Amino acid sequence: MRICEVDGCGRKYVAKGACQKHYIERHRKANGRVERKVETKCAACGSSLLKVPSRRYRATCSLRCRYFLTYSKWPAGQDVVGPLPRKIRQTIAPAAELLGSAIRFLSCTCKWCGDSFVHDLRVTGVRPNYCDRRCAKRASASRRQLRQGRFSIDRAARLRIYERDEWICQLCMHPVDAALPPNDRWAATLDHIECQSWALMADHSEANLRLAHRMCNSIRSDERYSAA
Repeated sequence: MRICEVDGCGRKYVAKGACQKHYIERHRKANGRVERKVETKCAACGSSLLKVPSRRYRATCSLRCRYFLTYSKWPAGQDVVGPLPRKIRQTIAPAAELLGSAIRFLSCTCKWCGDSFVHDLRVTGVRPNYCDRRCAKRASASRRQLRQGRFSIDRAARLRIYERDEWICQLCMHPVDAALPPNDRWAATLDHIECQSWALMADHSEANLRLAHRMCNSIRSDERYSAA
């Protein structure tokens, strides 16, 4: 395997006789010119080093000094090798304050999918609204669509409407198969009783929504009749 030509490097060759690190140092450009390093002092120990003036971060001579700037303490034992561990962010209620509390685990309900889950209060100190990050992202996208005037409803509310109508299409009054995929022509969809095009401000409340086959919903469109 070809290695870097810089003395004492030993890294894998990338281009022009240098590894990735030394290639960037040689050929990095800013504002149409090659960046020149200037002599400065380490922000942790005060030793001299070379630093590119355009870099805004505080210069350090080693990972040990970078560890000191990150965690405000020197590492114990040997020098730090490899990337620094991720800094732990302090939550609203640290776990140390909850160790003496009798509350440990909470039974919560996800506001998006409606599933029940158990949360360890000692981890974050607050009651979560969603069971995982995916539900939180979908809820955020739903709120964004509502602000833009587009129809959006969470999974829990959609399921409530389906169960309220007993899985019967309110247009053709035939049963709806809950096992069908969403893109199937006979899958379950939500139909607006008062269509969105009939009013200046569409009504997306559960009282104005009903269960319908995808095909029946498409055939009805925004007509003012119902097969029921």
